[in-house]
Amino acid sequence: MTERGTPEPVPLATLLADLWVRADVDREASRAPWLAAGFDDPAEALYDLVRDEPERALEVVVLILERHGQRAEVRERVGAGPLQALLRGHAARTIDALERAAPRLAGVRGALEFVIDARLDDGVRRRLRALRR
Repeated sequence: MTERGTPEPVPLATLLADLWVRADVDREASRAPWLAAGFDDPAEALYDLVRDEPERALEVVVLILERHGQRAEVRERVGAGPLQALLRGHAARTIDALERAAPRLAGVRGALEFVIDARLDDGVRRRLRALRR
């Protein structure tokens, strides 16, 4: 709570993580929550980050898995979606960060099961397979 007794603002990455799950996994029909937060489409916003700011995108992906990774459906959608896109577009940075996050987050390891690794180079593919174990 702030000094005025109002709730602390939610960090943008956390907000996007939660809205992405509501929009992409839960297929929530109402767009009002994300429109009110300034997102036309949370999935599009996350893919924009994958393209333009991969470190921030990975932060959001890790937050999704921290907050919602107990759900198999979330792990599947993250692995086959933004995580795969990060690995394909920014393999070295992403695999390094995943190696740091995977030991503390079962959701990361679970999401990696859904990444199709055929288009990754051999070194990244080996590291990815090691993380899946």
